[in-house]
Amino acid sequence: MPRSRRARPGRAALLAGLLGVGALLVAACSSTGSDDSASTTEPPTSTPTTAAPTTSTTQPPGKDAVVFVTVGGNIDVYSTQPPFDRQRVVAAGTAPDGSEAHGQVCFLPDGSRRFVVAETRPAQAGKPAGAGFGLYQLTGDDVGTYRVARIGGVADPAASAGGGTTTYGCAFLPDGRLFTTVVGAASGAPTGQLTEWFPPFTAAGATHCTIATGLATPGGLAADRSGGIEVAVSRAPGAGVWRFSGSFPTSATACGALSPPTTTASDHGGGPTTVASGLSAVLLVAAGPHGLSAPAAVAASADGKGIVVSSPPDGVIDSYDLSGRFVSTVLAPKAGEQLGATPRTWGTPFGVAVNADGAVFYADPGLLKSANGTIAPGTLVGSLRRIVVTGGKAAPPQLVNGHLPQPDGLGIFDPSAAAGGSASIA
Repeated sequence: MPRSRRARPGRAALLAGLLGVGALLVAACSSTGSDDSASTTEPPTSTPTTAAPTTSTTQPPGKDAVVFVTVGGNIDVYSTQPPFDRQRVVAAGTAPDGSEAHGQVCFLPDGSRRFVVAETRPAQAGKPAGAGFGLYQLTGDDVGTYRVARIGGVADPAASAGGGTTTYGCAFLPDGRLFTTVVGAASGAPTGQLTEWFPPFTAAGATHCTIATGLATPGGLAADRSGGIEVAVSRAPGAGVWRFSGSFPTSATACGALSPPTTTASDHGGGPTTVASGLSAVLLVAAGPHGLSAPAAVAASADGKGIVVSSPPDGVIDSYDLSGRFVSTVLAPKAGEQLGATPRTWGTPFGVAVNADGAVFYADPGLLKSANGTIAPGTLVGSLRRIVVTGGKAAPPQLVNGHLPQPDGLGIFDPSAAAGGSASIA
């Protein structure tokens, strides 16, 4: 019989923080049904409702890429092509310390098939609740044969799941330096952070530098080919996509002192309070225009020339070039659809990832809005969807799987990539 699981505080804090709605957002209790089982290979529980045309772009030779999704504390993997075979590779509640995965999934760029993902850890055995990221090793050849082992984890001292804040985003520079976000407070003074970590990541207390503080609920990350890091910030002050660039520290001993950012708050209506010396912070994309009121996640485009940005309450995904110029709307709600008591046709895009063929995948946690204005994830109304983009034109979203318990983060693994890594680096 399916077992019911109450949403963990970390996931509640994650959704509340990234939407910037504070106490109005509470994670729904949900019976996860068969999706909460620890099965290995399962077909999708839903069939596509909108058929997307096959893209004319050729996938790189070799095995197809797969998409990883964090959902209900589990990690599932799907093939990126129909019929979207699925495998559960990490089941919630199986880690010895109780850690559960959520948020963005990022593969190391060294071909090791290791990946990191944000985690929350409940208080137990005299240890306080906490948040950070886990390090996992992937083996196997395809969906159905994959195996994943957790080989390490690091707690972020700036994150406390019990205190209402958690971790979410990740991105790697080509040399293996890792950047992560601490979501921070869901309302009031911004307390989010951008952190840089230095390999190896297998030991507790891995070395790190604080790159920026005073971010208003930062979420997903992307790394661009010029060596910059793009960060989605979901609420004021400074809502939008920020680019951090310059000479990032190469070790913990090279951490620069935090100082006021080179771009002042008055220029953009807010932003990070401090940025490590030697770095600049620039508001690349301001929230507001093109239906992008609450940027939650950002991903590099397949061609490396731009980014896509999601905004869950708006039901929008927009694309921009690396100068911050608007290119197109990839996803918008059907005409007349508002966030309400029933799910939008195409959901509420949160985590986002782009495949090498240009297809855009998004995690929809199934956000609903009650008559009193409360925004919360519904019960088993989340989904994973794919948008095929051909000749710069986005097709209607295709349902990969539905009836999911609050999926929130994604990552692409492309086994045919030269480094065996992911598409998280433009």
